[in-house]
This record gives sequence, structure tokens and C-alpha cells, in this order.
Amino acid sequence: MGLMLCMLIVGGPVTSVTAQAAITPVFPYRFPTSQASIHITAGSYYTKVWQQAIKIWNSKHVFSFKLTSRSSAQVLATSLPSNLYQAELSGLTSIQHTADNRIVAVTAYINTSVVKANHYTTAQRVHVAEHELGHAMGLDHNPGKKSVMYYANRYYAVQTVDVTTVKAHYKTPMVSGPLQGEPVSDTAVKYGTRILPLLNQTVGDEKDIQLITVKQNPGGDA
Repeated sequence: MGLMLCMLIVGGPVTSVTAQAAITPVFPYRFPTSQASIHITAGSYYTKVWQQAIKIWNSKHVFSFKLTSRSSAQVLATSLPSNLYQAELSGLTSIQHTADNRIVAVTAYINTSVVKANHYTTAQRVHVAEHELGHAMGLDHNPGKKSVMYYANRYYAVQTVDVTTVKAHYKTPMVSGPLQGEPVSDTAVKYGTRILPLLNQTVGDEKDIQLITVKQNPGGDA
């Protein structure tokens, strides 16, 4: 069983959000079909944030998230716990997949204390949730800013480049892994997505993929 952690990183603010995005990249793994059950475990406010993000993705008709009250759902949407806290992350997604590239379980997080500290509006928090749900479907980070999958996205909802990619990803035959039918070693490759506090600040370091050491922070789930 493989494990991948995909993160949305907090970074410096930007001077422009007009850059065109390239086609959104994908991971080699995905769900067997273009639908997945999802369970939300959060307070009333963040439940509505996740519900809105789900509604937005479902409205594109390329993937269907089906809400359920069962905690055994394929996708769990929740708030980031203190043991996973990173001050530079607005969101994080953990993906478990088989050796033949089938996603079997996803946990998507919003770092509630960080988005609050950086004064994210409700709409911007929904964008974070949309981003993490994109990872849940198998989307990687887009190098272009005009995509919900930009590693430091704050201002964009789901874009055409994201929708087109999901549609193609689930029409393409699944690519089997090198050890089909056998478990793979657990990994912890973490993808950062930076928080952008202010529109008129500049973007910081844009290293897209980085290994991040998990640390404890008792205030991380506030």
C-alpha cells in the first residue's frame, strides 16, 4: 500500500493573478471509476465549506462525490490535526493507493488555524477545499497560477484546465504499477501549497515538491 501526502503551502502574497495555467498534471493513480463516497467530519462552518467545494466539483460533471454519513467513506474531509500541523500549509491531502495505481482511501484536510490567521475569506477557504478534493481525484499541482491546483492557490476556483484534466484522467485506461497485485512500501512524499496572505505581496520560494518533517503544534487544530 502506498501513501502520498499532498499539501497546499502558505507563501508570500502575489502582485498578479493573471498568469495562464498549463494543463493540470495528474498522478499515476486514481479511483477505479469517476465517483467516490465522501464523509465530512467538521464543525458546522467547515462542513459548509466542504459541501460547497463538493458542489462546485460535482457541477462540472466529470467526477461525482457522493456524501455519506458513514465514516468508512472512500474520502474523509476534515480539519488538520495538531500532529500534522505546518505553519506554511493551508491544506493537506493523504492518499492511499495500491501497487496497481488504484486509490483506496483519501483524507483531505483544511488547516483551519492557518487560514484563519491569514484572513482567508470563506470563498478562499472553499478554494482550499476544492484544491484538496482535486488531489483526491488524482490531480497533481499545476505550475500555472490560474488553476485551483496551483501549489499556492488562494484566489481561483476550479478552472477549465482542471475540469478537462479530470475528464481525460478518468477516460484514459488505468496504468498498472510495476508490482501489480503486490503491496508497495509506504512513502511520504509531500506536496506543498503555500498560503498567500495578501494580494499585493510577492510569491515566495516556488519549490513545488519537498519533504517536510511532521512536527507537533498544540495550536494547529484551533
